[in-house]
Amino acid sequence: NEVADVYHDLARKDNISLTESVHNVKEFSITCMTGAYRRVFQKPIDFEWEMLKYTDSTAPLADTDLDIIAKSKSANLYTTNGSKVNSSDSMNVSENRDQAIPSDPKAKDATQNSNSAV
Repeated sequence: NEVADVYHDLARKDNISLTESVHNVKEFSITCMTGAYRRVFQKPIDFEWEMLKYTDSTAPLADTDLDIIAKSKSANLYTTNGSKVNSSDSMNVSENRDQAIPSDPKAKDATQNSNSAV
């Protein structure tokens, strides 16, 4: 593999062997490592992307989970006093997230995660 060759060449320049050890302890040898390891670099499959252009440097480049929930037509929100707020209303959920509680448990988790990051 080409990537492995690069690592072996770099190590060889410093007189390091990635396959042979100077000791006889098998457990510390890199060739003895077992198990599945996550690849450092992975070629994406079914990758989608889009080019974003913006002029406002303070505008966020991506929506947070809370922004997505707020834009969702199916999100029914309830304020802490129990009154219902539809997502189509003018209430900005991201500005009033302490007052609005999503009725969907998954949405509630996203709101709590968003609040903990603030």
